Amino acid sequence: MKRKKNGEEIIKAYIVKKSQITEEEIRTYCRAKLSEIKVPSHINFVEEIPKNSIGKINRGPL
Repeated sequence: MKRKKNGEEIIKAYIVKKSQITEEEIRTYCRAKLSEIKVPSHINFVEEIPKNSIGKINRGPL
């Protein structure tokens, strides 16, 4: 998810944690698979991704 702060894009990742993965392991994986500009600067673990009544992701609570 991208958000703009002071004109800069901030890349955030919201991850449903199902195993004992760490934030650093996720960043390492992203650095290996994505360009540096797409690596999330913020990683948040959530219980579930909020969805609206028709099943689309509800970005408001995130």
